[in-house]
Amino acid sequence: MTASEHIGHRFEQAAGKLFKEIFPRLGFEVCGEPVSRRGGSQYGFDVQVEARPIGAGVSVRFFIECKGASSINPMPLAEFSGKPEQLHLSGCCPDYWILFSPLRYITNEFQESVQRYRREYPFALIDWRNLPRFIFHCLGS
Repeated sequence: MTASEHIGHRFEQAAGKLFKEIFPRLGFEVCGEPVSRRGGSQYGFDVQVEARPIGAGVSVRFFIECKGASSINPMPLAEFSGKPEQLHLSGCCPDYWILFSPLRYITNEFQESVQRYRREYPFALIDWRNLPRFIFHCLGS
């Protein structure tokens, strides 16, 4: 395993653990283990999590698109072009879509398109600027 593959594998394991710990603190009971999936030609992986709002009988599906990087750099819109259509065609059809990229920041082009993405799916972006705040909020510290 190359150093890059090793870092990618560790990031994948850490992302699954992070979301499994955070969802209960957001008021969700995680149903089963997060499912990680690699595919396509872009650097990263997807995590699918099924969770139930605590006290509710219905579950919701979270699709977490994780993008890795070796250093803080821009996350161009091209990395996500056509993603809502791909999710629909894949049969995944998540209730919530989270873009998780702790070493990326969004470009102006991406920022301008965020509102369109939010109309297509309930959508959240977790990047290097809001990750500490997100974790701090979730852990209730």
